[in-house]
Amino acid sequence: AGKGFLYEGGIRVPAIVRFPGKVPPNSVVDTPVVTTDWPATLLAWCGVAAPTPTDGVSVAKVLEGTGTLADRPLYWHVPHYMNQGSRPGGAVRLGQWKLIQHYEDGRAELFDLTADPGESTDVAATDPTHTAKLLALLTDWKKAVGAQEMAANPAFDAALHRSLYVDVDPSRYAPATASAAAFEAMQAWRKGMNAAVPKGKKGE
Repeated sequence: AGKGFLYEGGIRVPAIVRFPGKVPPNSVVDTPVVTTDWPATLLAWCGVAAPTPTDGVSVAKVLEGTGTLADRPLYWHVPHYMNQGSRPGGAVRLGQWKLIQHYEDGRAELFDLTADPGESTDVAATDPTHTAKLLALLTDWKKAVGAQEMAANPAFDAALHRSLYVDVDPSRYAPATASAAAFEAMQAWRKGMNAAVPKGKKGE
């Protein structure tokens, strides 16, 4: 998928770091990091101890090429709808495994990112062990950090929800190979989404 989605195209992006004298030029690091790692990392480079606990860890030595980081769970929590077509959900990645939980109905998807980096095959049904393990990690993490959960919308429009989030799945749209008909369908969907999302005042 893309921006706004919990699939790899939405939350897995390259990070580019330039720090002459610290980070070797033209080096490549494949250790996953998250934005919450940057405060601890920058404090470490400044020689300042990070307060504890923190949401992230220092990856300074990993970037410098002088250390490694053990596998750890990485979490995402998006308890709302987005105008890119994504629905409320959460995700956790541990090593090669990634689980996405859809908050509307509790459905979970499990992907083996080593064998299936494009997340084309959900293996939750055939691997209940990893599914249960990662789902428990995500649930416990949300409780530990006091994550804000969804609340019912008294003005919920079931028909509009279906037309924007169920009947069309933007996460499956591939622009490079899409037919003219598929392109037109996405254009119509985008117009409908734009019409449904309130416009803010200038500057908001």
